Amino acid sequence: MARIISSNPRLVVPEMQAEPDASELASSVPGLAELCASLNWSIASTVAVKIKRAAASHPQARALIVAGGVAANSWLRRELAAAAGECGLEFIVPSPGLCTDNASMIAFAGALYLQAGYAHGMDLEAVPRGRPIPHDWASIP
Repeated sequence: MARIISSNPRLVVPEMQAEPDASELASSVPGLAELCASLNWSIASTVAVKIKRAAASHPQARALIVAGGVAANSWLRRELAAAAGECGLEFIVPSPGLCTDNASMIAFAGALYLQAGYAHGMDLEAVPRGRPIPHDWASIP
């Protein structure tokens, strides 16, 4: 994707509005809508293939449950529903209005820990993939 954008600088939007008008944006930047649709298709298709592989590896699975912000993507929902059907899995997904970003769930979990008397120091580091997650909650005096 980076190579496509760097070789097609006309696809770069100089400044994105907080709530852009998709039709206006698509007409003002030729090729952007096609690029976005291609990316959306590629991601949805790849996830569907991985779901089918996982289902084949786990024949005891009975359902595919999709949640979080990505579950609001209609193309992804359609692809995953089809993959679930092909694999004989029940497809469970909340209505799009309930598919929120995980940030709010993480914030809520943090609030629960805080109410229970736990917190992190300001020296907290992000844990990179592949490294064990430390038990670094500290009791609040």
